[in-house]
Amino acid sequence: MNKNNLSSGIFFIILGVFLVLKNMNVITWSILPAFFDLWPLILILIGINIIFNKNKIIIIVSLILFFLILLVYGYIQEQKYLQMNLVGNENIVLGKQIDTETANLDLKLKASDLNIKSTEDDLIKVYAPKQRLEYNVDFSDKKAFVSFFEKEELDIYNKIQQKDYDFYLNKDILWNIDAKIGVVNSTVDISNLKIKRLNIDSGAGNLKIILGDKNDISDINVKMGAGNVEIIIPDNLGVKIDTKGLIKDINFPNSDWEKIDNYYLSPNYKEFDKKVNLEIVMGAGNIKVYQR
Repeated sequence: MNKNNLSSGIFFIILGVFLVLKNMNVITWSILPAFFDLWPLILILIGINIIFNKNKIIIIVSLILFFLILLVYGYIQEQKYLQMNLVGNENIVLGKQIDTETANLDLKLKASDLNIKSTEDDLIKVYAPKQRLEYNVDFSDKKAFVSFFEKEELDIYNKIQQKDYDFYLNKDILWNIDAKIGVVNSTVDISNLKIKRLNIDSGAGNLKIILGDKNDISDINVKMGAGNVEIIIPDNLGVKIDTKGLIKDINFPNSDWEKIDNYYLSPNYKEFDKKVNLEIVMGAGNIKVYQR
């Protein structure tokens, strides 16, 4: 048997076993941070195999030891973060001043699962991974200015953790939202929110927007490199959708939508008091419109 094939085969067998155990939650921690910390061991591994002339037994033992060291180191690192209380999620609550009427929200997030919903009491409630977000908040002339952004200085252990962000916005305040997100898997439920302006700038991913009728006129702009956009609209809302870019397919709930140049109007658009103007610019992707 070719010794190079033997090494590759053993490596993939051990890696496969690890992934199976991780998927079964037998192993709950990641070896990726350990790999970035201990990658020089690969050089030692190569050196040992050269010294012992690629002896089969040495190859097997050294590969097994390499993965065992990664597992043990990864476990120790996770326990350290658990003891430091840096693993898990936290709640961030920003209270609302009594006279606050409007708010600007600025989001700058990297690849993440972002969900936006409504709340009744506070200005904003956020459910996010610990030690990831920084924020600023200011109040002036019955207006709130809020910004959330990911910390720049994160070690590799924090960088690879799953990033689920849930933002709950006060339903009685008129919102202007600007969100810059990397790769996104997002549900933006504004069905119970007063939205004046919503801008979403994303590299790629899947985006679902659930529209509502809480404001007279809402302007929504979506800019996405590639992905899929789903739009859910209520029956009592007039919707104008302007599309630009290489959109492969756009589906509507029925054939009553009117196409004028590059934009589409929902049935009886002009008759509704509440309207949403939606512009979607995509490098490539699909759009689906549903009615509820």
